[in-house]
Amino acid sequence: MKKNKKTYLGLTTTCTSCHEDYHQKTLSNQCSNCHGMESFKPASGFDHSNTGFPLTGGHKGVSCTECHKTETKNNKKFQHFADVPFKNCNSCHKDPHNGSFGKDCKSCHSVESFHKIKASSAFNHSVTGFELEGKHRTLDCKKCHDNRPGTVDLYKEFAAVKEVKCLTCHEDSHNNKFGENCTSCHSQNSFAIKGNKKDFNHELTGYSLTGRHKEVDCRKCHTETYMTAPLAHNECKKCHSDYHKGDFAGLAENDCKVCHSTDGFAGSSFDFERHEKSTFPLRGAHLATPCTACHKKDGQNWKFREIGKSCIQCHDNIHKGFISEKYMPENNCALCHGNENWGSVTFDHNNTTFQLIGKHLRTECRSCHFEIREGKTYQQFSNLDTKCASCHDNVHGNQFEESGITDCKRCHGFERWDRSNFNHDNTRFKLEGAHLNVNCNECHKAEVVDGKSTIIYKIGKLTCADCHQ
Repeated sequence: MKKNKKTYLGLTTTCTSCHEDYHQKTLSNQCSNCHGMESFKPASGFDHSNTGFPLTGGHKGVSCTECHKTETKNNKKFQHFADVPFKNCNSCHKDPHNGSFGKDCKSCHSVESFHKIKASSAFNHSVTGFELEGKHRTLDCKKCHDNRPGTVDLYKEFAAVKEVKCLTCHEDSHNNKFGENCTSCHSQNSFAIKGNKKDFNHELTGYSLTGRHKEVDCRKCHTETYMTAPLAHNECKKCHSDYHKGDFAGLAENDCKVCHSTDGFAGSSFDFERHEKSTFPLRGAHLATPCTACHKKDGQNWKFREIGKSCIQCHDNIHKGFISEKYMPENNCALCHGNENWGSVTFDHNNTTFQLIGKHLRTECRSCHFEIREGKTYQQFSNLDTKCASCHDNVHGNQFEESGITDCKRCHGFERWDRSNFNHDNTRFKLEGAHLNVNCNECHKAEVVDGKSTIIYKIGKLTCADCHQ
């Protein structure tokens, strides 16, 4: 209250006639425009919208003292309300951009919050010379524009981002192996490589792509997660599974490239010279045998280890059950056959109970040992009958049979049938005189016996009159 004279006369009804003007004549003297009779605080009648600066958004919750500071006038403190500049935001707010975007904050921000760009009028980043595309569109501004010391306080650096190269913001995970132009392989949507980047110069990696590798999708070797991670490539098995399931694991050189090239796994560089170094050198007909015959017997899976060395592990034993174990111990085909062909046989027949002499030496094996039963040919070598009649027709019937056996060699040799070593003196009719020069068929005539023409050698009647008249 003012210190007035103690009088009851000459007083006015204005507030300032009794109360000091706290506002130092900066506002109207009609205090009742803002204040009530109960108390000066709060100024319940004050409507900020009448000032030309209505309080909206974030301004609603701001304390009056944030904008209306306490000042001194006439040696007295008062709160300044009139003529507060409000046209420009930076009249009250510090410029966090340090003048990078001028003074019109409303072009990007609203009164709701400084922390968000206005959705209705989002900042057009293309005017900066770096249009936001792909993942850059959803990126938080702070990821690229960081806090920096300014003349007043920390501020967000926007205008000073001069270079728009990828490496300005992103680390080079390739250590400058592929240059600075990341977009040659990557897009702004993702760091994943763009499609199947076949035009990429793989020479730069230290591993040249040759053969079939040229056509392989990058993602077959480089996963989405580890596209740029170094890959072990000194051995094929680092990428390829061991199709041979350890067949070559014990060898000094056991990588695929020993036999295969990048042109494909179908072919092989393994040749005869290298086969010579194996435990089974190829000889004879084996040299012309396809690899699959021994190493892919089931027609599906290759096998190179422990496939066997004995003949019957690849070849069928067609003699099983037809030749004695005595002459083929342990199914050893090599006792008779060589590796040139099956037809050449080195078997010594003299080791059997039937020694070959005379014409038998020149007779083909199949003449005696081939037998056709039920339309099938069998090679029978054991339990064969050695009597002449078991192979040869007995043209004499049973005329010379003794104890049920006709022994041809009593008369014939092993060279020819038509020559006989028969001695007529051992018969009932010894040849003497003119009989010595008589042809056999003069006395021994052919007759039909059992439907066959048979020369009769055993003549029942031996008197002169039986032949001579």
